[in-house]
Amino acid sequence: MYPQILIAYGIQTTYLLVLLLIFWWLLVFLCSDGETHFNGLTKENDATYGDKVFNRFYFSTVTMTTLGYGDISPKSKTARGITLVFMLLMFFGLLSILDKYIMLKKAT
Repeated sequence: MYPQILIAYGIQTTYLLVLLLIFWWLLVFLCSDGETHFNGLTKENDATYGDKVFNRFYFSTVTMTTLGYGDISPKSKTARGITLVFMLLMFFGLLSILDKYIMLKKAT
């Protein structure tokens, strides 16, 4: 039973991490065209490429962990659309992990 849990959670965790990286990549490359796509970020806070990468990674991580501080929020349709798809995928990913956990508990 113990190896089954590790395999199940390893696959699900990998799935969630891949989603985080895809979401982060989309935000960095699709929302870095010089426009302000996020509330809470000014042109000074988002001036360099390093700032853009850090700010999008921070937003992605806060969104993925469902903390949602609200200090940065999507403003443009592009950023809102990417965020909406990501939130739905994360929701179903977390449900999948919970389902695997319940099924493995019932099996023991």
